[in-house]
Amino acid sequence: MRTIPAKKVRAIHDEHNDCPQMTILSVEGALFFGAATKFEQDVLAHIPLIRILIIRMGRVPVIDASGERALLTIAESCQKHKVHLMVSGLQEQPNEVLNATGLLARIGETNVFLRTGPAIDRAIQEMDVAQCRTCPYSAFRECPDLKARGVLEAAAMRREATV
Repeated sequence: MRTIPAKKVRAIHDEHNDCPQMTILSVEGALFFGAATKFEQDVLAHIPLIRILIIRMGRVPVIDASGERALLTIAESCQKHKVHLMVSGLQEQPNEVLNATGLLARIGETNVFLRTGPAIDRAIQEMDVAQCRTCPYSAFRECPDLKARGVLEAAAMRREATV
């Protein structure tokens, strides 16, 4: 999981436990003006490398037009790269801004979560277990089960191919 403070926007991550399919970014602080640009640049760098992006915004009390534009650019990049974007924990003011601009509708109400747990649960359901099977990391408690499902599916495919 990466934390991106809006005031000092930087990504923190652990190379040894990161999931190659999903990134969870936590944003902390007001998302406006200069911080929004740095936030956008940091997030856009991750998008081509993943399948699912969850942006945790529970610690973002305020967002302005530049923050909304940064999120719009991120949403457009996710769409272009076929990355499933989910947002969790929107506080009242950011929720009102993103709703008023239509960005929440663009992201889709089924991709906006009050809490991060349900977003992770949904993302886990969308994981490619074939990729999980060979992944050396265990970023989530579900990873062992996903790896096992991947092994079982690969064995079933081999059996079908020999029949």
